[in-house]
Amino acid sequence: FTVDDAKAFKDADYVLLLGAFPQQEGKERRFIMEKNTIIFRTLGHAIETYAKRDCKVLAAAYPACTIALLCAYYAPSVPKENFFGLTRLDQNRAIGQLADRAGAGAGDVQNVAIWGALGCRPDLDRCTVKGKPLLSVLHREEDKRWLEQGLPTEMASRGANINKARKASSAMSAARAITGHIWDLHCGTRAGEFTSMGVWSDGNEYGIAEGLIFSMPVVCSGRGRYHVAPGLQVSAACRDRIKAVEKELLADRDLAQELARKHGLS
Repeated sequence: FTVDDAKAFKDADYVLLLGAFPQQEGKERRFIMEKNTIIFRTLGHAIETYAKRDCKVLAAAYPACTIALLCAYYAPSVPKENFFGLTRLDQNRAIGQLADRAGAGAGDVQNVAIWGALGCRPDLDRCTVKGKPLLSVLHREEDKRWLEQGLPTEMASRGANINKARKASSAMSAARAITGHIWDLHCGTRAGEFTSMGVWSDGNEYGIAEGLIFSMPVVCSGRGRYHVAPGLQVSAACRDRIKAVEKELLADRDLAQELARKHGLS
């Protein structure tokens, strides 16, 4: 343990940003963003000064994609493609619920996509269970109603349910999500499988605004290399949800840029 930036970040290959200023009832978004600007200005400067130029930076605290983008402003020598927002937690929660419903193991469920940011509804259009399309496994009318209504509700309340059942936070779930994200990034995703990561949006083929850290399905080839999964057919309903979260992230970006100018980039 150290509070010395030089020791903490010296020649780092991976940087995990676990905390942020917490959301507080009654506090405006601008107030929270300004606090996080001050925090991640300091961390971004440390990454810029001490970490390797090709280090990979994962923001895990909410709002992860905005925090990753904010930190990237203050580490301009590190490629924007090397900053990530954690959305694996929602992916894992969706996989767990689907596996339980299908009577399968979590490892049998593949290709659940999270578009946008943490807290967004999962895209199940390419999901498979033991190699079979999800809707051929969960094909009953009650299954379809659950997929449309029950699953989103269960995911939204999952963190609170864990807190109630365990009398503790869902930190272990977050830790597993972080581990899974880094594992896939460093070791690669399995053949025929993608995973969800908040990544730099420039050059994407899905019409998502550039200049954001935005969660998309990605394929990892190992040692920090990845690309956005190409050629996916995105439903109209999913596109509507993508545009809604895009609007929110653009507003966050504009506010972050305003505050970054206020506090100075140097």
